[in-house]
Amino acid sequence: MLAIENTRLNKNRPHQCEICRKQKLDSFGSKDFGHAGNDHFSGDRTFHDYGVLVPYMKCINCGFIFTNLFDYWEPSNFIKHIYNEEYRLADPPFILERPLHNAEIIHEIFNYTPHLRTIIDIGGGDGQLAHFLRDHGVDSYSYDPHFGEVDTFPSEKTFDVITSFEVIEHVPHNQQRKWMKQLVNFMHHDKISIAIISTQTTKSSYDINWWYICPRNGHISIHSQNSLAYLAAHYGLNTIQLPNSFILLYKAKWEKEINDYAVLKILKSSIDSKSCAVD
Repeated sequence: MLAIENTRLNKNRPHQCEICRKQKLDSFGSKDFGHAGNDHFSGDRTFHDYGVLVPYMKCINCGFIFTNLFDYWEPSNFIKHIYNEEYRLADPPFILERPLHNAEIIHEIFNYTPHLRTIIDIGGGDGQLAHFLRDHGVDSYSYDPHFGEVDTFPSEKTFDVITSFEVIEHVPHNQQRKWMKQLVNFMHHDKISIAIISTQTTKSSYDINWWYICPRNGHISIHSQNSLAYLAAHYGLNTIQLPNSFILLYKAKWEKEINDYAVLKILKSSIDSKSCAVD
């Protein structure tokens, strides 16, 4: 367990929400950095306290919960303290269980919707989901900046399906818009593309003790349904909540195709029929 350098931490209070840009922030409470998602599933603490309290803020307008403590961190700091060799202890399903379960769900889309043939998985770790789909005849790619170059593809390439499972909560609050813009850039301009992401969304009854607020996992940006819809709408995307914390995103102009291809029906059926591990 590596000590965290206090000099690299941002102790200043944020001025505004980076999702809706309103200056309506309240303190949501603090948690020690050592709290991990696996604590909830194992019934015990996975890591000892680090002695570093992580303060979270909540936007009163859109419901977005975030910390700005790590605003000064470079990618190397996140790799050193979060996405290191001990990350598998914080989130055991990340290595194989979750990507394979999610791949089985997504595979149903390609089985029943021949118009959709290509996929990129954003934040896909070492590419297990893409590997599974590729082995089943799907033109699939994985992209994860924390894992270096997993698959190569032309920078201007766009895709029929974009997935990003349990990723958006890891994206710093001041990079959320950049992340969503990147997702949109992977979409086609002249034909249908859909995006499928997963993340737990907060509710008004939740407080700082909610298990999903786990700094050791890198959960530093927690959306409400409202804040996620706001972020997506800023880039021209509609959102539909699906079972098991899945969310469908698509450009409004493709709504007819979404219905014609029965994408929602296929997704809901596939999600309901398969258990899916979350972190």
